[in-house]
Amino acid sequence: MEEIGQIINKMTKQHEQILGFLKYRPKSNAILNKALVNCTGLTERTVRRIVRELILIHHCPIGSSTQEGYYWIKDPAEIQENYNRLRKRAVKILERAAAMKKIALSEVFDQLKIDY
Repeated sequence: MEEIGQIINKMTKQHEQILGFLKYRPKSNAILNKALVNCTGLTERTVRRIVRELILIHHCPIGSSTQEGYYWIKDPAEIQENYNRLRKRAVKILERAAAMKKIALSEVFDQLKIDY
């Protein structure tokens, strides 16, 4: 994984600002989206977008939960915990999509294979 200094050099000031609150923050001291909004003056949507970009583009190990907030993933167990939670959430969203179209969940999965 890239060193934090190398990651920061490729980011905007907003990315750096959010990363400053999150890097090395343990799960026991996670920070909620609303707290990041209050600390940065950014909107909730912007904070979520930046966190998403930090994870997807900059490969920062940021975990999250709706109750605890954002935190820096420190070990494989936390990676697995986040993976399981995100996967379960994704399936529930797809179940709702299938219900709206009145189709089986398996059809939604098949469509995903075609689309992606």
